Amino acid sequence: MASLSPGSRLGSYEIAGPLGAGGMGEVYRATDTRLHRTVAIKVLPSGAQVTPELRERFEIEARAVAALNHPHICTLHDIGRERALAASPRPGTASETADPVDPVQPIDFLVMEFLDGETLAQRLERGALPIEDALRIAGEIAEGLDAAHRKGIVHRDLKPGNVMLTAAGVKLLDFGLAKLPEPGGPDAAVSAPTRAALTTDGTILGTLQYMSPEQLNGQPADVRSDVFSFGATLYEMVTGTRPFDGDGPADIIGSILKDEPPSIREHHRELPRTLDRLLRTCLAKDPDDRWQTVRDMKRELAWVAQPDETDDATVAAPAATGGAGLSGGWLGASLLATAAVTALAVWMLKPVPAPAAPAVNRFVIDVEPHHVLTGGVAVSPNGRSVVYGVAENGTTQLYLRAVDAFESIPIPGTEGAGGASFYFSPDSRHIGFEVRDNGQWTLRRVPITGGSPLTIGRGNGQLFGGLWLPGDTIVVGALRSGTGLMRVPAGGGDVEILTALDEDTEDFAHVAPSRVPGRDEIFFTILPNVQAFTTDEEVFDAARLAVYSPQSGTVSDLFDRAAFGTYIETGHWIYRSPGSAYAARTLDLNALAFGEPFPLLDFNFDFGSYLADIVAGGTRAFIQQPLDSRLRTLAWVDRAGREEPLPLEPAVYRIARVSPDGRQIALDRGEPGARDIWVFDLTRETLSPLARTEDDDEHPVWTPDGRRIVFSSGPGNDANLHTKAADGSGPTERLSTSPNMQWPHSWSPDGRSLVISSRTVDPAEGIQPLDVRVMALDGDRAIAPLFVSEFTESNPVISPDGSWIAYRSDESGRNEVYVQRFPGLGGRVQISTGGGTAPLWSHDGTELFYRDGQALMAVAVQSGAQFTAGLPEMLFEGQYLDDLARNYDLAPDGRFLMIKQAELQRIHVVINWLEELRASLPPD
Repeated sequence: MASLSPGSRLGSYEIAGPLGAGGMGEVYRATDTRLHRTVAIKVLPSGAQVTPELRERFEIEARAVAALNHPHICTLHDIGRERALAASPRPGTASETADPVDPVQPIDFLVMEFLDGETLAQRLERGALPIEDALRIAGEIAEGLDAAHRKGIVHRDLKPGNVMLTAAGVKLLDFGLAKLPEPGGPDAAVSAPTRAALTTDGTILGTLQYMSPEQLNGQPADVRSDVFSFGATLYEMVTGTRPFDGDGPADIIGSILKDEPPSIREHHRELPRTLDRLLRTCLAKDPDDRWQTVRDMKRELAWVAQPDETDDATVAAPAATGGAGLSGGWLGASLLATAAVTALAVWMLKPVPAPAAPAVNRFVIDVEPHHVLTGGVAVSPNGRSVVYGVAENGTTQLYLRAVDAFESIPIPGTEGAGGASFYFSPDSRHIGFEVRDNGQWTLRRVPITGGSPLTIGRGNGQLFGGLWLPGDTIVVGALRSGTGLMRVPAGGGDVEILTALDEDTEDFAHVAPSRVPGRDEIFFTILPNVQAFTTDEEVFDAARLAVYSPQSGTVSDLFDRAAFGTYIETGHWIYRSPGSAYAARTLDLNALAFGEPFPLLDFNFDFGSYLADIVAGGTRAFIQQPLDSRLRTLAWVDRAGREEPLPLEPAVYRIARVSPDGRQIALDRGEPGARDIWVFDLTRETLSPLARTEDDDEHPVWTPDGRRIVFSSGPGNDANLHTKAADGSGPTERLSTSPNMQWPHSWSPDGRSLVISSRTVDPAEGIQPLDVRVMALDGDRAIAPLFVSEFTESNPVISPDGSWIAYRSDESGRNEVYVQRFPGLGGRVQISTGGGTAPLWSHDGTELFYRDGQALMAVAVQSGAQFTAGLPEMLFEGQYLDDLARNYDLAPDGRFLMIKQAELQRIHVVINWLEELRASLPPD
C-alpha cells in the first residue's frame, strides 16, 4: 500500500495522517495548501498491486462522484497522479529539499470532502437506532440514492459502512462499484449486465449481507439492486440485526437467495406495520416485485410516519344461518335490492353539499448548515415549485423545491445569482435571475431543470424585483440605476426604459413591478429619497404605490404608505404597510379602484424585501427571520472571505473600530435611542463599557496614539462630539457644542485635525443632507466646512500620508466613492465605478477599500504628488451589515473586522394559503 507519512505531499496536498481503509485504497486526512481547507485523500496501492480492475474501479468512483452534486453524497474536489514528496525538514537541517518517497511509481489519488463523524456501521455496533432517527437517516440515504439514480448511476455497494453520519446529515461514500451511464443513453445503464459478484480469482465485489440476489447470480443490476441494499440496511437500523446472515459466505448467499427474513415486528413489537411492508417490498427476491424507483420508496417512507394500524383489528361478519333455501336466498336478495334502491333515492333527493375547501398544507425548507439564504424566494405561477437563493463559501446559487418533493436541488447554470431578484416565466418552466459585477447587473435565464444560461440584458445598479409578462418580455426595477422601470425581451435584446424618476418628488427608485391578471397595467413601488431617512424601514414606510399604463406611457400614483404589493385571486391587493405589517384592500378590476385598507394581523412582514414573501398559484412561501434577528456577531475575514468569529456574545452592533495597536476594539452597540460605547480587549477577551448615558453614544473613533476614543453623544438632533480615555479612566470631555448633529470619522496622521460628518436641522426646511467638516484640535477647536452642498457627502477618511481624503457623495444620482487632495481640495478622482460607500485606506496607502452592497471592493492606488487608481476588484461578499455607515474596519495584520447579520436558514411554505387568508379578510 502507498504509505504516506505525516507531512508528505501529493501535489498541493499535505498529508496529516491516516483515516483508515476506504474501499479499494487507503484514506488520509490532508490539508489543501491552496485553499486552506481539510480534505480526505484516497490513494491506490502502489506498484504491482494496482491491477487493471482496481484502476478501473478507482476511475469509476471518480467519474461517478464527479457527476453528482448533492448534500447527501460526499463531494469530490480533485483527482490526480503524483509522486509523493517527503515532509520538508525543519529549517536549519542538512537539507530542506523534499525527496520523493517512491521516485519510480506515482500515486493515483482522489481528493474528497473531509467528513467529521462516524459510519452507520460504527453506530450500529451500539445496537438498533430509535425509530425516529432511523427514518430520518433512511430518508437522507434515499435522497442521495435518488440523486445518483437520476444521473444514471447505480451505487451497487450500499451498506452501513458506506454511509457516514455527520452533523450536517448523511453522506454516501465509496462509489467504486458504481455502474455509470452507458454510451447508449440513460436506459442502457439499466439494461447492461453487471460485473459478476465473484471475480476470476474468487473475490467478491461488494459486501455479501447487503447484496441483491441478481448481483450474487451475476445478472443485470439496476436501481432496484440499490433498493434491495437499502432495505437490508434499514432492516439492520431498526432491529439491530442483519436480515440475511450465516456462519460463512455460502450460508449468507443461500439465505439471500432462498430465505425470507423475519418480520421486524418479531424483533420489536412496537415497530410500524407500514415499515414492515416497506421492507418486505425492498427485500423481494424478484426485482420486479420491489419498489421500482427510490422515489416510489421515499413516498412510502412518508407514510411510515403516520399512526400504525390497530394490531387486533377484526372485521364483523354476519352469523351463519342454515336452511336458507331458495326462498331465503330470494328474500335476502330482494331486501338488499330494496335497500339499495331506497338508499339511492335518498342520496339523489338530498341537497348536494358544497365542494370541500382545499386542504391547507404546510412544510418547512431547512437549508443545509453550511448554506445561508440570500433573502429571496420565488413561487411558480402554478404554485408547484419554490426557488430560493443560497450562499456558500463566497458563491451563490438558486435551488428548486417542488412542493411534492422531499428535497431541494441546485439549478445548474444559476451560479452567481445575486440578491433577491429572480422570477418565473408565465408557464413556470424558466427562471430569470440577476448576476452582479462591479455595480452592474446582468439578467439571465435558464430552465428550472438547469442548463446553459442565456444572457438577456445588462445595465447599471442592481435589480430590485422583476415581472415576466405573458408576451415574453421582462420588466425590472433597479436601485442606483438612475432610471425607473425597464423592459427587455425575454429572448435577449436592448433594454428599454419605461418610466422616469420624478425629480420634483425626489424619487430614488421604481421597483417591484407587478400585474393584475387580465390587465395591461404594471403596478410598482416608488421609493423616496433614501438620504432623507435613517433606516430602510423608514424608507419603506414612506413608499407609495403607482401604476404604469403601456398604452399611454403615463405613471399615476395610487396611494401612499404602501410598498411591495401583489394581487391575489380573492379580489384583494396585499401590500406592506407602515410598521412592517401587511394590509389588504379590495380591488375593483373594472374601475381599477381600491377600497379602504384592512390590516392583516397574522401576516407579519418577515424580511426587509417583498421578495422574501411571495404568493402565487395559491401557495405562499416566506423566509422566517430568527427571533433574535436584530442581533449580530463579529468576525475577522481575510481577503479570500474566510471567517474567524470573535468570542463576543450576539448584540446589536453597528460600528466596530480596531485600535491602532490591534489589541482592542471599540464598539457602539444597542438599539437606536439606547446605544452605548464598549471596548473589547482581544487579549483578555473582556468587554467593558466606556460610555453609557441616557442618550445615544455612538460612532467611536480611536485617536492616532490609541489612548482616547472620540464618539458622538447627545439627545436626538443635539448629538455632538465627546472624548474619553480608552481605559475608562477620567471624565468624559465634550469637544463641540453645535446645533448640528455630528459624527467623528478620521484623524490626520499628526492628530491635529479630526474629519467629521454633520447634518443640519433647519426648523423651516427640516433635516438637511450630510456634509463633511474639519475640526482643528489645537486652539479653539474651530470647525470649518470641507464638503457642504445640496448633495450628501459622508464617510470621509484621510490617507495614511495625510495628503488625500476619500469620501462618498451622491451628486451623480447614486452613491460613489471619490478622492480629493487634503486639506486643500482639488484633483478629484472617482474610485467606484458602479456605486459605492464607506471607503477605507490600507495601512500603507496603496489600496482603497469600499462597500458595494454585500461586497467588499479593493482598488490599487498610488498617492503622493499625483493620485492614480486602478479598476475595482471584489475581495469577498457575505451577510455583513451595510447601512451606508462604515460598518467594517481593517486590523494591522490585514484582516477585516466585519459585523455579521443574522443568518437566514428556514423557508415556510403554505399550500392553498388562500383558504386560510379568506378567514382573515373583511366581509364583502
